[in-house]
Amino acid sequence: MKLSTSIFVVLVISCNLLLPFAHASETLTVTVTNHAGEPLEYAVISTFTQNDNNHPAISPPPILVIDQVDKEFIAHVTPIQKGTAIKFPNHDQIRHHVYSFSPAKNFEIPLYKGLPAKPIVFDQLGAVSLGCNIHDWMSAYIYVVDTPYFALTDEKGQASMTLPAGDYDIHYWHPDLDEKSGPITQTIQLENGSAQAISTQLTIKQSWSFRRGPLSLNNRGRYR
Repeated sequence: MKLSTSIFVVLVISCNLLLPFAHASETLTVTVTNHAGEPLEYAVISTFTQNDNNHPAISPPPILVIDQVDKEFIAHVTPIQKGTAIKFPNHDQIRHHVYSFSPAKNFEIPLYKGLPAKPIVFDQLGAVSLGCNIHDWMSAYIYVVDTPYFALTDEKGQASMTLPAGDYDIHYWHPDLDEKSGPITQTIQLENGSAQAISTQLTIKQSWSFRRGPLSLNNRGRYR
């Protein structure tokens, strides 16, 4: 009986010691516009905690999909965490030749249809520009970050993410970001018990558009 009581006391003390380190999850909503004040779609927002006790547990990233449908990559921009593997299925009835010469990932998948034998692992940080050696207009971007806290803006220029309360550095990236403007960063303090909304404006080199395609297993193509 004394042993059981001792175990109970130890458990209670342990739980109480953990309470000060618990962090409520708060919602951060970000709105991004271009230099003309228009909503900016496909801006990557990545947040980096300044608090040592806010670092999340590391888990293997999921395998994602970037499809090829109607001679287009689905989707145009894909943010991922470092170490993520991506499959590149080709659902067209013609062959594609996927490649990237970007420093963050240099690779080629020679002419093929269907699903390549192995996914590509992206283990370096930064932007990866994708192309097809056969169809010059096919383009897409992968942006590799070293944080599990990231999001992609929608057609309204908005993105939301759930974060523990604390201090964060926010980084912004877009495939047409004007390089002369330099890195775009912002610092915020996310407090317990309150959602927060912020906005920023990015200087874009030029307007661009691309053809939309059907959704997929992970909202990026038709692969099943």
